[in-house]
Amino acid sequence: MSDLWRGSVLFSWGCLASSMVHLMRASWQARDEPLDWLALLRWSCLVAPMVGLAAIVVGLAYPRFDRWLNSSPAPGRDWASVTRCLALFLGINHANSRFHFATDAELAWTLALLSLALWWTFDRTTCGFCIASLAAAVAHVVAYYLVMRLVFSHTESSLELARLKTWFPFVAFSAGITIGGVGRQLAAPHSGHKKHCE
Repeated sequence: MSDLWRGSVLFSWGCLASSMVHLMRASWQARDEPLDWLALLRWSCLVAPMVGLAAIVVGLAYPRFDRWLNSSPAPGRDWASVTRCLALFLGINHANSRFHFATDAELAWTLALLSLALWWTFDRTTCGFCIASLAAAVAHVVAYYLVMRLVFSHTESSLELARLKTWFPFVAFSAGITIGGVGRQLAAPHSGHKKHCE
């Protein structure tokens, strides 16, 4: 499978997953009020492509680092595993948007543990942890300073902006692990095997 085809799949996955996550958050925050579909469309047009581009970078980086580190294939990693990872990723987002936490520290610790559990269950590699951490750091800077402050400065509350620093890095880390699994599986020569770095 060529890089162009894999990049197209990763871009589509990133756009779709980011739109789903944002819709989940917006649906819960709106509660009994009608959803602002215009704001959702605006978000999708501006932010989803950025997430899609990030998905290309992260998804293509995982198998490349695997090859550079000359790691051996690991059995038992297939599309079913990727699907379970995606389900847990969406679960982490649901917990973040649905459940009330007494303090921001409690929210941060909960999401940190869930993110580490996702990494341990579906990746468990040093390079996966490092790539996801780097991606989360870059995504946090972009999301906070460019997207939230410039694009949505008039629609998001100051409390939501403050809480973004608490939850977003862990959600972005989990997204990195998830898209890394997709990228590895797309690059795998067989559906049941893929390379990874120990």
